[in-house]
Amino acid sequence: MKRRPTQRGFAGRTRGADLSTTQMANLIFGGRGADRDRPGASYRQVDVVYTCVRFLSDAIGSLPLMISTADDQVVESGPLAELTFRPNPGQTGRAFFAETEAMLELFGRVHWHMELIGGVPRAVRIINPLQMKPKRDRSTGELLAWGFMPVGVSGATEEIIPLDEVHTITLPDYELPQNLHDGMSPRKAAELAIAQYYKADVANESSLDNDVAPPGALETDHSLTDPQREDIKNQLDQRHAGVRNRRRVMVLEGGLKWQGMASAFKEMEFTELKTMSREGICAVFGLKAILFYGGRSGMGPGKEAESAEKSVWNTTIMSRADRIAEEWTCGPLGRFGRDKSLTLRDAMSAACKRDTPAGHRRCASYQRSRQAAMATNQSFFAWFDASGVAALKYEWLGQSQDAKRWFDMGVPVNAIIQATGAPVEDLAWGNAGYRPIGLIDYEDDTPIIDDPPGPPPDLEDQDGDNPKNDPDDSGDDKSSAAKRELQQRRLTESQLAAIWELWRTSWAGLDRAMRGKVQRHFSVLRAEVLANLHRVLGDDARSLNGVEQRDTIGQILFDLVKANGKLRVVAVPLIREGFRLGGNQTMTEHAQATGADEAQVFNIEDPQVAQAMRRREIKLTDVNKTVRNKLRAQIVEALDGNEPVGKIAERIKREFNFASKRANTIARTEVGRSVEEARHLGREQAGTPLKSWLWSRRETGRAWHMDTERSTLKDPVANGELFTVAKTGNTCPHPRATNDPQDDINCGCTTIARFPGDSVKAVVARYLTHKCLTYEQMLARDAAMRDDDKGAA
Repeated sequence: MKRRPTQRGFAGRTRGADLSTTQMANLIFGGRGADRDRPGASYRQVDVVYTCVRFLSDAIGSLPLMISTADDQVVESGPLAELTFRPNPGQTGRAFFAETEAMLELFGRVHWHMELIGGVPRAVRIINPLQMKPKRDRSTGELLAWGFMPVGVSGATEEIIPLDEVHTITLPDYELPQNLHDGMSPRKAAELAIAQYYKADVANESSLDNDVAPPGALETDHSLTDPQREDIKNQLDQRHAGVRNRRRVMVLEGGLKWQGMASAFKEMEFTELKTMSREGICAVFGLKAILFYGGRSGMGPGKEAESAEKSVWNTTIMSRADRIAEEWTCGPLGRFGRDKSLTLRDAMSAACKRDTPAGHRRCASYQRSRQAAMATNQSFFAWFDASGVAALKYEWLGQSQDAKRWFDMGVPVNAIIQATGAPVEDLAWGNAGYRPIGLIDYEDDTPIIDDPPGPPPDLEDQDGDNPKNDPDDSGDDKSSAAKRELQQRRLTESQLAAIWELWRTSWAGLDRAMRGKVQRHFSVLRAEVLANLHRVLGDDARSLNGVEQRDTIGQILFDLVKANGKLRVVAVPLIREGFRLGGNQTMTEHAQATGADEAQVFNIEDPQVAQAMRRREIKLTDVNKTVRNKLRAQIVEALDGNEPVGKIAERIKREFNFASKRANTIARTEVGRSVEEARHLGREQAGTPLKSWLWSRRETGRAWHMDTERSTLKDPVANGELFTVAKTGNTCPHPRATNDPQDDINCGCTTIARFPGDSVKAVVARYLTHKCLTYEQMLARDAAMRDDDKGAA
């Protein structure tokens, strides 16, 4: 029965059982012992070779090898993950791939022997290349099998291993076509540099052992006999040669004189030669000597070494890691791809999986491995995760300095992430450019078409009904009093409209930003749904039964949980800013009314405020649910009518167009409600006792809201009590809080602070004199406070 490489044979290969040190050296290091010209075991005798091989193998071993499927999911359990994390009972994945890289660097060839059960590898072991010889067809030179010579087995004979059980990685020797399967290692390419480095070491060692004192000659005017010369030479060897006899006193008799001789190589100590050879060896291995030995000046590595390490990881280590990952995909994993059994299918379906992070999917290593797998029709592929490598992190951080300049120029963040290949997730708001100040989207920096926030009106009546210009004043007391009352009411109306305009303008920037973000959110969802439609249905719609239709629609519609998360990411920061603005506005208004020198800072972390922001966040995400339900109804109707995919796509686009048009309403309602709710909470924090309703003049103003304003201007409401809205009878602590659409949707009303005994005229004068705190002014104030804090520190 033909015997395969057993665990014992592999153990003997690595431990050297039943072999002498010389035999092992001859086997492992090329069958040639050390001589005076070449090192027989360069890996053990030349530190540069050992350092390079160890550095590369440790680097490859430090990278976790991941297994992903064609649908971009990472496999974390099951037969594929088990084989990768522990290829064989005697090795972990870290040791296995580190040894693979070491074999490639030393010999230019490595063999993975697969223990196949049912055609699928259950264990993979590494065989030393010197134990394997190619078996070729003598006429064609085609590789037929591999001959394996066990180590540590007495009386062992060569075994033949079929090609199907061996996956070989070879760096071919192109100059020797007959040895294509033997491999051309970097160690062979650097043989001359290694020999020079080795000779320099041997020469220095000889100098220390045998010639510590400078060489010289003994002179005498007398003739010496042969026994005398031999006796003098023996005394010199015994008393003055070797490191332990350095600087011993030499006693000369019979007229002998010592004449020292200069030694050029002694002065040099081969330092320059060793430095050149060392750099050459490192270069052949794709490394830089400064990583391990510092610069030529002898100074520490410093910044140059840091730069070299980044370069080595990008150009050398990752390319080698990609090569090994691709071989693992085409070799052992490829055998799983051929297995169509229910056993493997069930095991893979039960395996623990997770979505591959978007940042990793963008990495070149992942993309190359995925491309190779798709080209060979593989269901899964291997790739090395380098996101935890410190050198690469520093490289990406260095790139971020350049990325910041792009960002300041208006380049979207996601575009920068894709250009640099940074392993970070795309940002939900990262597809638009931003200005640095206030982070206001430049694409949304356009006036609101249906409600342009113009400058506030003059204090005089806009209709020209000023008493001093009234031509109909006849001097009659009753008639004049009525006219003055009418004119005063018109004047007050104009002034109240001016106050409302000031308040509306204060958060117009937040309104525009929210509108743009909601519109882009719907654009992203539309692209996702259309892509799902073409992926699921292809080019032609087909008749589906109830269960199939439900599953198909579920695959076409966007993920509601993810969509809510994305909307929160882009909208919640603006809602928070709206709360901060509204609260600080009322704090400022309270300080102005009470004559305080400085306004208090609104406590955004107050539990009541946090709870109110959470309610707004939950309410905002209802828009995704509404859009999704409408899309579902459209798709159901289209599938029931057997409409083609193009018609279904038109329905989807039309529905999203309606949603995008509602962005104005959504933005105005949510931002305005956030500002107004914070104004109410701010009055509570400041201790403002009363409040009055202020009707919106130009923004979908409801006539009964004007009646509410008139009644509360005359009789202010306590801040802790509820308004009663005229006509509807709804109650609320502030506008937009009745939970009745006829009062809340598109409502633009607000409130003003009142104090006991103040008149409407005094309130109007106070607001028009001090104006209204705007979002931009709040940002400038925050920046000034930060600068003051830094100065104090």
